[in-house]
Amino acid sequence: MSAVISLLAMLPMVLSTGSGSELYRGLGSILLGGLAMSTIFTLFVIPSLLVFVIGIETDKIVNS
Repeated sequence: MSAVISLLAMLPMVLSTGSGSELYRGLGSILLGGLAMSTIFTLFVIPSLLVFVIGIETDKIVNS
């Protein structure tokens, strides 16, 4: 929930226009992308890899 709030809070920084927004747009897009990707990895990729590794270890124990 805090990651979603942070993503939404950085969205105006990325979408803003006007003088001086070039620096903030680049910085905001990097931060926004990094936070989004780390959240996706934490919620989906890491648990699926953990289930995969546990399945391999369980097969080794059962087959030996």
